[in-house]
Amino acid sequence: MSCKKRLIVFILIVLGGFTLPAIAHALRKSDESSKGAYFGLNIPYTTVSGDFDGNKYFTEGFTIPEIEANIGFEAVAGFKWISNSGFGYGFELGYQRSSHNTSWAGYEDEANLNSFDISALAFYSAMPLEPYLIMGLMTPWLNVDQSSIEGENIDFHDDFQYRGYGFKVGLGCDFYLSPQLALNVRTLYRMIRFDRIKKGGEIELARALKGDGLGLAGGLVYYLTLD
Repeated sequence: MSCKKRLIVFILIVLGGFTLPAIAHALRKSDESSKGAYFGLNIPYTTVSGDFDGNKYFTEGFTIPEIEANIGFEAVAGFKWISNSGFGYGFELGYQRSSHNTSWAGYEDEANLNSFDISALAFYSAMPLEPYLIMGLMTPWLNVDQSSIEGENIDFHDDFQYRGYGFKVGLGCDFYLSPQLALNVRTLYRMIRFDRIKKGGEIELARALKGDGLGLAGGLVYYLTLD
């Protein structure tokens, strides 16, 4: 089994161990729990480091630029179960996008980082505060502008896309302004591996690139239902 497959299996086991007891607990407590669906909008501050230092490129002609941190936007939707004890669990789907300035060998351009995420949450509700732990899987892709080179001379002539997989873990807190509206802040560490390049077709990399980074986000969460 490859390192990538072992990593994915390990992450799934961790998430399964985290979420399955949550489901069982929620079902056992369903007669004494409140439930709520929600959606939210966040403004994240995203960093991308690891192998993206602006000093490398592949022999196939694809650059690995340095990527400056920047803000973006994030949309999330989820569902929570809350027991009378105040402890609760939830599931969340999200999409995030951020645009970044890039540089490689003195050349500057732009890139945008995108990701679809699925996450599990564990929280404690002590109104108006609701601190939580979040863990999730990511499907990231990085669009890099004008950053492939051709021949012995540097000639930026085409765009391409890095694709990969990732895992995130972090802490956050909701501050309720009303029973249905809350301010949300969270900090996350993302472990991202880009193992493919898309330019026309897909090219699998011999070694996955690290695109790890620390992120901060703040925004609003609105609850559609609270039983």
